[in-house]
Amino acid sequence: PAGKWRFVDLADEKIPGEGIPWVCAEVALSIEGKDITAYVRVQDYKYPDGKGMRVFESTDEGATWKMVANPPFRVNPAKPAAGVLSDGRKYLIANAREKDNRRSLIIWIAEKGSKDFTRAFYVQQGDNPAMGLKYEWCYPSTCEYQGELYIVTSTCTDVRVKNSSGLTVIPLWALDGSEVDWKSAKFITVKAPRKPEEPDTTVNVKTYVNEKEVASARWHVTGGGVFRAFVNGQPITDDRLLPGYTTLEQRRDSFAYDVTKLMKTEKGAKNVFSAESVSTWWTRMQPWTLNVNENCFGAVLVVTYADGTVARFPTDLTWQAAFAGPVQEASLFQGEIYDARVKTPWRTEGAPADWANAREFASMWAIGKVTPHIGPAVRFREDLKHGCADHYTWRDR
Repeated sequence: PAGKWRFVDLADEKIPGEGIPWVCAEVALSIEGKDITAYVRVQDYKYPDGKGMRVFESTDEGATWKMVANPPFRVNPAKPAAGVLSDGRKYLIANAREKDNRRSLIIWIAEKGSKDFTRAFYVQQGDNPAMGLKYEWCYPSTCEYQGELYIVTSTCTDVRVKNSSGLTVIPLWALDGSEVDWKSAKFITVKAPRKPEEPDTTVNVKTYVNEKEVASARWHVTGGGVFRAFVNGQPITDDRLLPGYTTLEQRRDSFAYDVTKLMKTEKGAKNVFSAESVSTWWTRMQPWTLNVNENCFGAVLVVTYADGTVARFPTDLTWQAAFAGPVQEASLFQGEIYDARVKTPWRTEGAPADWANAREFASMWAIGKVTPHIGPAVRFREDLKHGCADHYTWRDR
């Protein structure tokens, strides 16, 4: 009857089809409407498969169950945790099957709408000298709150003596495999429409002042159109044609570069970050794909300070932007017009006073998603250079 609790057996006294008795059969549930998945601990030290877990499914709110499969990865016999994130992705937290027993706690993530786990991340691994903890991270419990997953575990200061607990907090965006939240960044471009006499280069500039001494910094970048990015006038990479072609309706690539050596790292120092985007990917002469018609740039700077704290600086409307630069016209197929007389002082000095603040190009977030690039970079081949056979000057220009 409605409102009444009743007991339902997942299985008999032994694991179905295996004849192994259940011992310490702790259960974690993942619930999606009427569909429930149960992950059950198996005390299987004496058995060869090393899975440490069995999986059951119910499609009628838990009234009936069937064992569907063993997990496709090796886990240790220990209590798991499971659930569904607010963005619809299923997760499972369990100890990895290693010789060190429960020293490694891992979270597996499935894509929204899928039962298959495709990503895995360490929650904790090994000793934590700063906390005086060692050996075990086990018996996890979870709670999601304001975009973060809180994981509480039993920990040990001695083998098998569970007299401490630990808390790990993971932002949901970090479970995408990125150290940045791309939704915090804005795709930025020039506020005013481009005039015919202005160059086909969108320049975005921001000067950051170090709040503390900088230990390291990584700059995650992406955009629409081909872009080059600079720190204090130096290019952050030799890679070319960034961000490369993808099906924009599905995804666009991001790239991460260590820019520590390009920065002034002392407290209070100023660092000029800039990006120059020209028309190519998705912006001109590509009739087979979605045209966004504007060059734009998006980035997140991740700074680790000398005291160990971390700060993230996404592109926003405090950046300044203008049409400027030596590239006057650009096309993926028709080449570019380059005026080598044009100087680029903004790369080292920051934006001129008369440059306006950037405008958000919000439609870039309405399509696809940003994912880390996988694959080789596009670079110049110095060994394939061709010499100039002849040249001429046109109208003294």
